[in-house]
Amino acid sequence: MSPSAARCSVCRFFLWALLLLLALAALGAAIRFLPDRPVTYADPVEHFKYGSTGGERNMGFPYWLWQVLPEVCPDLLPGKGYASLGFIFEQGRDLPVGMSKRRHMGIDRVFLNCAVCHTATVRTTPNAQPMLVAGMPANQLDLMRFQKFVQACVNDRRFTPAQVVPRIEEKAGGLGLLDQWVVYPLGVHLMRDGVAGLLGRLRFIHQRLPKEELVGVSDFPAIWNQQKKQGMQLHWDGNNSRVEERNLSAAFGTGATPALIDHAAIARIEAWIATATPPAFDKFYPIDRALATRGAALYAQSCATCHGKNGSDFSGEHVGKVTPIADIGTDRGRLDSYTPQLAQNQGMLYSADPARRFRHFR
Repeated sequence: MSPSAARCSVCRFFLWALLLLLALAALGAAIRFLPDRPVTYADPVEHFKYGSTGGERNMGFPYWLWQVLPEVCPDLLPGKGYASLGFIFEQGRDLPVGMSKRRHMGIDRVFLNCAVCHTATVRTTPNAQPMLVAGMPANQLDLMRFQKFVQACVNDRRFTPAQVVPRIEEKAGGLGLLDQWVVYPLGVHLMRDGVAGLLGRLRFIHQRLPKEELVGVSDFPAIWNQQKKQGMQLHWDGNNSRVEERNLSAAFGTGATPALIDHAAIARIEAWIATATPPAFDKFYPIDRALATRGAALYAQSCATCHGKNGSDFSGEHVGKVTPIADIGTDRGRLDSYTPQLAQNQGMLYSADPARRFRHFR
């Protein structure tokens, strides 16, 4: 073989070796970054508490960044960890109730799901162990303070790769070189930019809306027996009569936009809340039957026409109907905040999906 032929042979060898390395690198990148896989649960209640709605794709925190935020900015919390904001942690769980996890874009990402607003605990005595009740209003959760904590921490001088990545490495028990030098340093910057972008999108609320539209206070509702509420005027202002639209609208709060929502996962939640019932009162507290009998008569006389016969029988003249503000005499905040223009804009949601397009907001 001539020297020139030998050189060509060597060149071809290195070229093929380079192509093989590039192919292996591309395969490794595909295996790492292409999967879109939520953590799933066979039990419907566990799925409600921890299952994905798809919102992690859009709003999800990198799992390890979420875990170390309270350690990076402990002074910005009212107490120890996320529990001080009203998040509920079950024993043995690394995430609170109402937080789901999905493998997306090469990392585990976490974000809120429906249960964060619709799960709470009950104690029979001040010193008793709290008992979790799925579907109950989250009466201790402070979402606004959570939002302000995240906003303040990601804009804090301590929220830098140099400060955050070592904490992640310690908490995770070690990181690979790619995670240590690329993924999580980049994640720190992307998280800061993402929070800033979200706040920028919401700035119009205080810059452009008139004062009378800024107050629309409501409580988190219980969400049991949804099937029996089909056709009622739902939400605190009765602005929709279709349970399915109400659910998809509420899912926006979990980051589940029309392009990213996991409809199969949402369908499982809908199936559970359609027939889920509240736990019996005597599971927690003893009932004075004589007193309950007297109370039942008073309730039937003064309350049932607006609130239903009981917790599972919603018959009543005014149940699920809108009462004119002049008749009921409550403050106008919620009514004034839900304008015809807002209802019209909500009607455009899911406009690309005729089967799911919102048609009942008013």
